[in-house]
Amino acid sequence: MFDLNKVTIQHRPKSAHGRFLLIMSVLLPNAMIGQSSGGEVQGTVTDPSGAAVKGAEITIEGTATRETRRLVSNASGFYDVPNLSVGLYR
Repeated sequence: MFDLNKVTIQHRPKSAHGRFLLIMSVLLPNAMIGQSSGGEVQGTVTDPSGAAVKGAEITIEGTATRETRRLVSNASGFYDVPNLSVGLYR
């Protein structure tokens, strides 16, 4: 028969809690990095023959905010516009 006056409490060793906290502290910040409130536009400027165009002037404008970003393509014709607010651009 069971003795109702006895209570057995089981607990994990402290090292298990420590490992859990360590794993969560590594994984959670990485998961949050994936949550972005903006975006970026990138591409490559080429001429009709497919050759890269160095120094091409690029202008990106937010249709709602009228925020304008201007930049120039690099030697490979590449451009990158990071940290854009969410919205439509032209």
